[in-house]
Amino acid sequence: MSEQTEELTGTILEVFIPGPGENPEDPNDMERTLFLGAAQEALDSGVDIEVYSTDSYPSAFEECEPVAEQIAMSGADVLPIMLVNGEVKVSFMYPTAEQITRFSKAHKVKKPKTNAAAAACGPERFLRLHSHSRFGTRCSARTRRFRGYPRR
Repeated sequence: MSEQTEELTGTILEVFIPGPGENPEDPNDMERTLFLGAAQEALDSGVDIEVYSTDSYPSAFEECEPVAEQIAMSGADVLPIMLVNGEVKVSFMYPTAEQITRFSKAHKVKKPKTNAAAAACGPERFLRLHSHSRFGTRCSARTRRFRGYPRR
């Protein structure tokens, strides 16, 4: 039985959030605090996540083109914004822990499982036998009989 593994291909999560007390929808910063806790948990579990706040790194909001465009179109109310590899995926709300997890796996590639036919004959034989059309000459005699082809 083959083991299914994942390879990380460089998924980068960037979240741009308002500073403490700057969000009129969250005057006590409860949503902000919950998000920062979820982001810290994700970081501790190995997710590549960066969080920028208007009070600690205001130049990041101007330097990042997608964020600057969103703020120019919708104002600061668009914050928080989450980018995944430079593309806006979440805006106007803090990303949930589930979204952080899901987007962190967006560019992981799972190696395919080996099916029974490939395991029985080996991957080279399976590909050679089944890579041709059903009327190809490389089908085995047993396969031709099974499919109703006449014997040779």
